Amino acid sequence: MSKKTMEKVVGEIESAIVEPMRAYGSLTTEYFARLLDSQFDAARTVTKISLGQSRRWAGMKDPISPLTLCEDQQRAIQAISECLQDDAETLVDLNQEYLGKFYKLNEESMQNGQKLARDNTQLITENLKDSQHFFDDTLPAGEP
Repeated sequence: MSKKTMEKVVGEIESAIVEPMRAYGSLTTEYFARLLDSQFDAARTVTKISLGQSRRWAGMKDPISPLTLCEDQQRAIQAISECLQDDAETLVDLNQEYLGKFYKLNEESMQNGQKLARDNTQLITENLKDSQHFFDDTLPAGEP
């Protein structure tokens, strides 16, 4: 294989395999980083609210406090519910964004693969014609 051919093969492998793998890897890494950030934020918020409620209940000292604490408990449950709902919406948005980008990368990769296949088919055809001309030119005169 000539140096030029080898460089072409390496370039095609780079564009057909390595670049898409890098793009998928980068997309997936970003997705999981954002997913984990969202999940940790939600867990942190729920934990903060729950610990606050636990401290309030542990610090109860007078007979009126249970009524107030029950009201606080209702507000805490509402806050946790809203936090979890927001987290669920964030996850849906994140998944839709990821799938959209994934499909776009997939489509680009397929188009690139089809282009490489067409180009290589054309190159092979040209090389076969050149080979045929080479062998035709090397035959002694008068032989078919």
